[in-house]
Amino acid sequence: MRPRHYASWLVLGVLTTLCTAASAQTIAQTQTPTASTANVLYPLGSRLGIAPPPGLQPSRVFPGFEDRENNVYVRLVVIPAPAYEQAVTSPEKILGQQVAILERRDDITLADGSKGTLVILQEEIDGTRLHKWILLLPIADVTALVSFEIPDTVRGRYPETAIRAALVSITAREEVPTDEMLQLLPFRMGELAGLRVVRVVPGLSVELSDAAKDIFDRGRLQMKVSAAPGGPTDTRDRDKFAQLALRGLPPLRDVRIIGSESLRIAGQPGHELRAEARDPTSGQNLQIVQWLRFGTSGYLHIIAFATKDHWADAFTRFRAIRDGILPR
Repeated sequence: MRPRHYASWLVLGVLTTLCTAASAQTIAQTQTPTASTANVLYPLGSRLGIAPPPGLQPSRVFPGFEDRENNVYVRLVVIPAPAYEQAVTSPEKILGQQVAILERRDDITLADGSKGTLVILQEEIDGTRLHKWILLLPIADVTALVSFEIPDTVRGRYPETAIRAALVSITAREEVPTDEMLQLLPFRMGELAGLRVVRVVPGLSVELSDAAKDIFDRGRLQMKVSAAPGGPTDTRDRDKFAQLALRGLPPLRDVRIIGSESLRIAGQPGHELRAEARDPTSGQNLQIVQWLRFGTSGYLHIIAFATKDHWADAFTRFRAIRDGILPR
């Protein structure tokens, strides 16, 4: 059975089940002792961690744990903080079809007093009957959704007491270390030039800024580096391709291209495009640079901007970051 690594199906199915099936079921209220926090492990790049039962190892392909030999998967999903309350009070806002049979729903109280909801489901996928224990819990500044998925044929390997203990050991850390976040990228960042990591999309992109908080501020240095498949097959099309790529900018006014040329970046063919624009809110003049670095099966897209009065220093830093990007 092939594991599924996307969380959207899980969120929709769980939240719908929580709301539509509760009225027809008896809701139990339980208090389950948590596992020792000393045993809590955090999957790479995840704010959430649990103390997994023996036999489960951190997954390399999704945030969670797995026993691949027996097709057992534990997924840790961070969803917005209001999602928990919304699931209970406004099910019509989270539409979807009930995709599983509800065995039981428990209101859970953790040892620290945190309260959540545990849903136990059955579902058949590709001829295999699955059992799922799903915990939905407000924690820190988010809602944690933890799913323990196990085929019916191997239920004896993971007793329900062990599954519950693992689920309620859920812990959230304040932030993911920068080095750990960067390990999720398909390329290596050898230089950050004083910018901080704001956001990482695993396997795809990183956003950098010199702003103090994780907010988009056009008045600060901003840079995004992403990897993408494809690219122009004819070198003569690179200029046009670069202009199309520039359309991914945030909303700006009076965008005007002021320079475009081919060049080599880290020994590979590339393209540089420069532009200027105005911030629609503050009216500040902005300078923009976009670099494309072409490979055999894809390309690296780098776009950065800063205010005009800080451009000389910003461009030097942007170029240092660009030149420090290495293959994984």
